[in-house]
Amino acid sequence: MKRFSRLCLVVMLSLPMKAYCGLMDSDLVAEFKNNIELQVIPDVVAPVRDDGGFITLRSDYFPIDKKAVYVYEYTSTEFDGVKTVKIELLNYSQKDNLSKFKKTVIYNNDSSDEVYEVYITADGVYSTNGPLSDRRMEFPIPTVVGAVWNRDRSSNTVSSLTARIKLPAGSFSNCLKITTKIADGDAGISKRYYAPQIGLVYEQIMAEDSEHTLKLVSYQIE
Repeated sequence: MKRFSRLCLVVMLSLPMKAYCGLMDSDLVAEFKNNIELQVIPDVVAPVRDDGGFITLRSDYFPIDKKAVYVYEYTSTEFDGVKTVKIELLNYSQKDNLSKFKKTVIYNNDSSDEVYEVYITADGVYSTNGPLSDRRMEFPIPTVVGAVWNRDRSSNTVSSLTARIKLPAGSFSNCLKITTKIADGDAGISKRYYAPQIGLVYEQIMAEDSEHTLKLVSYQIE
């Protein structure tokens, strides 16, 4: 409990690129948050799983302070074959609650590198330039079943904290599951899973005219 309280004070509380809540670029934070409407964020002392259990740290579903390497398999109806997406930690700033990752996309013997960032603010975990998104709130704080937030006419919901999924990297339980209705459901739906102490393990976007799937193949976390 003391560890949780300290995290509350440091992050104010705890997991898009270049905005760091107060310590970060304030203009970018304001611009991003203006596009997000938080609708239902229950007021609780600690995040609660839908099986009645508690999550001790709110960064459990995205441990940004760990030295990590993730390898994903990316398939899509927009290209043939499979792309490999490798995410590797470059550095972590405890002061800014920010991690910078190197994102490498490999396809048909060609590769490209970009910087992918994840950071924690008082109201959620954000990312920019992620594997399947430009920028977004990954999940809100507190992270509780039923929390809902809107962005760009898309409705996001914390569907479960006990989801299970089997992937090439292994079987994962007690996962955080986020369900999104794209353009209020008119343009499709998406779902993504975050495993405790690991992070994003699966994402699927089923849009009107395309489908994209990201699966965790392997990972190393120290």
